[in-house]
Amino acid sequence: MLTNARQKMIETIALRDGEVIISKVAKELDVSIETVRRDINALCEKNVLTKVHGGAVPVNPQVVEAAYTQRKITNSVVKNKLGAYAAGMLKNNAVVVIAAGSTMEAVAASITGVHNLTVLTNSLPVVGILSDRNAVGLYDGKAILLGGQVHLTEHFTYGPVFEKQLEHYTADIVFVSASAVSGPALMTSSIDEGNVLGRMLEHAARRVLIIESKKIDRRSIYRFAELDGIDEIITDDAYPLPAALMKLIKTHKIELHIVK
Repeated sequence: MLTNARQKMIETIALRDGEVIISKVAKELDVSIETVRRDINALCEKNVLTKVHGGAVPVNPQVVEAAYTQRKITNSVVKNKLGAYAAGMLKNNAVVVIAAGSTMEAVAASITGVHNLTVLTNSLPVVGILSDRNAVGLYDGKAILLGGQVHLTEHFTYGPVFEKQLEHYTADIVFVSASAVSGPALMTSSIDEGNVLGRMLEHAARRVLIIESKKIDRRSIYRFAELDGIDEIITDDAYPLPAALMKLIKTHKIELHIVK
């Protein structure tokens, strides 16, 4: 493979995954680690990438969302940890809104030791997970699927019917995720999903954003909320949080949970 073509592939991987891990890319491209290091150095000189330990990240990252089936298995260990931490916040008899997405499914799969929950969701997989857990005695609460048009590839409901149904509910807590956080903006790659998330945040007393740290300081297409509309953030410690974000968190008095 020619150098230019290989570097273009490395740039594509960086934008797709939010990072380039030298050992992983060397295996994927079937080249030596030294070759990947040289390519990363060249891309850093062009101000395309910035070096981090073990690899590099894009200088101007913008989320390119993978297909649902791919996202479901990507970074699953971190998603499961975040989901378990979020589920641990729940109390008996609570009304909770859980949005759609693979991290939200990890929340549903981790609910244990609490009773008589009412879960409102637009996620078909979340309902399926709760149903399966109910069948084996791990979940004894209710699940309410908010209807509407079904996004057949992302497996969630949306649209005016969803919004009309949501109007009738008020929750104790809502869990949402985002494709990216850029400055004060919470962003997603889908306008339909963004409208759903924005509405959900309006219907809960406690608003919690669950997001992988690699998605922070990145951009996506659609801004659905601002940080000042969030009460708590749950993230992991894989990447340090930018100083500008920490300042915003302090300014808006957002409670930050970093899961090890």
